[in-house]
Amino acid sequence: MQLHVLGPLEVVRDGVPVAVHGLHQRATLGYLLLYPRTAVATSRLRAALWGDEAPVTARKMVQNAVAGLRRTLRGSGADVLTRSPGYLLEVDPGQVDAFLFQDIWARGQAALASGSWETAAATLSSALDLWRGPVLADLAEEGISWAEMTGLESARAVAFEDRVEAELALGRHRVLVAELEAAVAGNPLRERLSGLLMLALYRCGRQTDALDVFRQTRALLAEQFGLDPGEELRRLERAILAHEPWLSAPDAAGRLAGHRHGSRATGSREPVRPVLVRPVPGPTADDEGNATTESGTTGNATTADGGAGGGAGHGAGHGAGHGAGHDVSAEAGHGARHGAGPGARLGAGQTSVHTSLRVGADLLARASQSAAAPADGAAAWKWVSVLALRVETGAAADGVADPEDVAALLGEVTEIVRAETQRFGGTAQVMLEPVWVAVFGVPRTHEDDAERAVRAGLAIRRGVARLAAARGAGALPGGLRMAVATGLVLTSADVGEGTVAPGTVRIFGEVAGNCIGLLASVPAGELWVCDTTRGASDGAFTYAAKDAGGRGTGNVVGVRPDLPGEDEEDEGEAPAAPPFVEREYEKDLLHRLLAEVVRRRRPRLVTILGDPGIGKSRLLREFSREARANADTAGVRVLDGRVRRFGRGTFEPLADVVRAAADLAPDAGGLSAVGRLAAALEGLDGDTLGARRLAAELRPLLDGKTAGEDRLASADARDRAEAREALFAAWCRMLERIAAAGPTILVVEDLHRADDALLDLLEDLDERLAPVPLLVVATARPELLERRRRWAGGKRDATVMHVEQLSADAIQWLLVTLAVRYGLRPDLSVPTTMSVGHAGGQCGVVARVGGNPLFAAEYARMLRDSRLAPESVPVLTVDSAGLVPPPSGQVRIPQIVHNVISGWLDTLAPAAQSVLLCAAVFGGAVGAEPVAAVCGLDHLDAVRALGYLERRGFLHRPDEPPARLPAALESGYQFRHAFVRDVAYSRLPRRVRADYHHRIAEWLERTGAQDGPLQDLCAHHQTRAARLAGAPADRSRTGHVSYPLGLPVG
Repeated sequence: MQLHVLGPLEVVRDGVPVAVHGLHQRATLGYLLLYPRTAVATSRLRAALWGDEAPVTARKMVQNAVAGLRRTLRGSGADVLTRSPGYLLEVDPGQVDAFLFQDIWARGQAALASGSWETAAATLSSALDLWRGPVLADLAEEGISWAEMTGLESARAVAFEDRVEAELALGRHRVLVAELEAAVAGNPLRERLSGLLMLALYRCGRQTDALDVFRQTRALLAEQFGLDPGEELRRLERAILAHEPWLSAPDAAGRLAGHRHGSRATGSREPVRPVLVRPVPGPTADDEGNATTESGTTGNATTADGGAGGGAGHGAGHGAGHGAGHDVSAEAGHGARHGAGPGARLGAGQTSVHTSLRVGADLLARASQSAAAPADGAAAWKWVSVLALRVETGAAADGVADPEDVAALLGEVTEIVRAETQRFGGTAQVMLEPVWVAVFGVPRTHEDDAERAVRAGLAIRRGVARLAAARGAGALPGGLRMAVATGLVLTSADVGEGTVAPGTVRIFGEVAGNCIGLLASVPAGELWVCDTTRGASDGAFTYAAKDAGGRGTGNVVGVRPDLPGEDEEDEGEAPAAPPFVEREYEKDLLHRLLAEVVRRRRPRLVTILGDPGIGKSRLLREFSREARANADTAGVRVLDGRVRRFGRGTFEPLADVVRAAADLAPDAGGLSAVGRLAAALEGLDGDTLGARRLAAELRPLLDGKTAGEDRLASADARDRAEAREALFAAWCRMLERIAAAGPTILVVEDLHRADDALLDLLEDLDERLAPVPLLVVATARPELLERRRRWAGGKRDATVMHVEQLSADAIQWLLVTLAVRYGLRPDLSVPTTMSVGHAGGQCGVVARVGGNPLFAAEYARMLRDSRLAPESVPVLTVDSAGLVPPPSGQVRIPQIVHNVISGWLDTLAPAAQSVLLCAAVFGGAVGAEPVAAVCGLDHLDAVRALGYLERRGFLHRPDEPPARLPAALESGYQFRHAFVRDVAYSRLPRRVRADYHHRIAEWLERTGAQDGPLQDLCAHHQTRAARLAGAPADRSRTGHVSYPLGLPVG
């Protein structure tokens, strides 16, 4: 008799399957097969079959199942024996396929360790051939999930990797590539699997593709879990870049894993014995609240290194949602994931995403796999911008358009729409050709989503114009019409009628319908935006008012058609900057570091980290201005490079530096630009020949907008890595020449937007350069450390500086100064000191701004603009000491501040975001105990999540907690910015808010809150829960969400 668990449970006698009746019998046999010849306690069997919900008769049911199994196994050489404290399956290990697998696998590993590649490959293939599907697949279909099943799947994955290692040693890399690509797609978090694919691609001459695998793996680990790849994978990347000879050696894959020929770590594996699989440790949690296994990978409820096998499986999603209205759905281009072998599954955070449009009611927008869904997995309020466009194709001479020609033309337009939408951070979908819709702000919010939508429309218009010109006159006689609308929507994965595919994000609200309606009024060749979109993007474009009495709706504006470079960032003339306060320490530190660089003549990297709007760029501008004027550093040269929001690749910031070095205009290019660069370099040291040679090498960076990316993309794959490295080396030599001629400051702003190649270059710049006085100063948001936790760590010539919040006095002084500047109080003069506040002001508006100068400046601008629009929502007014809230108690957050905070929230992993939203409902102080109780977390997980949110700057622990709090809150956390709390609270739908308030009230009751203030707090949450459960939300006519100023905490 043979007993099979590597697939559906199966008992085979003389080649004929034997029926095992009933779920309890099959589950009991399956569990005992995982522990042959080992006594398994009855209590463990009960837990395996029913978990925590075992019926009263569970013991009797187990006894009945065992009795049935004894009848089935009678005369087979296997039997279930009664052994204290339960039962023992007496069976020859050779009868159990899992035991055979482990035995053959161990022999294959021994052959691999000894360098017997052919034997290892054949033996490991034999082990994998025993698999017929996922472990105990029939029991899994019934909802049974045991840790031992996951352990066997993990063993299968390792055996697959061992087999690939052996076949790579035999030179079979070309036939392995397709199989490895499918395996990595299904299990992208297995670093060893990614490394094997990189090695195979490298040996096939596809170095660039190999490096792309590394970058994708690193991006996925960083985005989902805040981790960097392991040392082995990073070492492989460096080896590929350097073309190290060992990559071609037969045992290269073994070296990658840290092994050496003849000393592979089979000795570290426990010997094979009748206990086939031991329980794997249960998942713990990392600092972000994600599940983490012993190997360090993370996942959702299961280990992230799912099974891998020899063949290709599939992990596709289901169809798009259906419901009332007209739906057009299509599978997202990269939505389906392919697994490796039977039983492969989607890794954590990978969802098969489909999209669909419901005209005038709701929109399903494709969810980017790298962005977090709403933290509760259901719904969230967000601001989005919707771009709708329509093209009208031509007709043949007889007036009837040829469908094939139309299909080809619309296919090309679709590619333009998708490419440009993706470049500007949106998601695009064909609604019903020839109409397309793109959404900006779902699933990831950006502070400039409205601007992104308009820029995407302008770029699409130029692309379509080029297409029409190439096809000849009459290709698009009706031209292109576009509209953009912005507003508040409810994004949801499971709200509304119909069935929604897993991972799909829908938006509900009037924005999509308004945009389609506006599109009907747009003349050919124009782009119109709604009034809200104009207000959110007025600083980036020039608008011309349209006649509201026409066919369209009121307050419609258009974009002037002939603006040069209309999709480029226009620095232009910035409005008067707010006062520069309380940054003297940071500025002096930069001056001291510059003086040290000049004295030692050694490059140094300084990274300035700070929250959005905290003043990093302003600090850098003030430092650069003073450095130029300082007598000690007179003649210092400042070269600027910025990682743009809508950048075109690694080389764009490098090209900015090259142009700054030669004082070239942004559009300068060709031989004349190369000549000017050569002349500028020659003027540094008089080396004419060297300057000309270096300028010629840097010419790809002067190739207009693409900054060399097109030239590299057109190169042979074998040469791309070499060409990129050569360009990096030439750029570094240029910096050396400039800095050797005099102290130089290299400024790189918004480094958190940079790709991995640029980060690698800047982090190692001090090692690439000769000893020269060069100070590299980069600014970034804290999420840079989520991608690179060890950024510049351990380097001798590297400094990381954190820019903290301004004090309450500084914010108060800033608000009053801006109020006077904007004419809100012409009877006042600008205060000469920061001691102008009083307790009332600082406890109100100043406390809500939370030390962020951008928030303060935007608040003051909103006050200024509200004077011109009396019908707007009540906002704060100015008294002699600052700002005070309106009598209504409702505070409107400036739109740009709302978007900045919302985008910041979206950088959190879902588990951490869920904890933050829970804390927002608490309103005041919050601790680990209430978070664990309300969110259903373990206490340790809640502690880790709150600590992580503190490190990210969302929460802080005040020196003096509010009085009269429960003991569980006395050492708790509070929001660093009240605005952040308000935006987080505003995201929650009513039903979720009501549920949170109800849970908090229950927790307060359980804590025994007896005194007046705590009773009031409990009553407050009960009242809010009841009110939210039965009343619509209070939302203003302009779309801003209003929320309470705070919750009473004492």
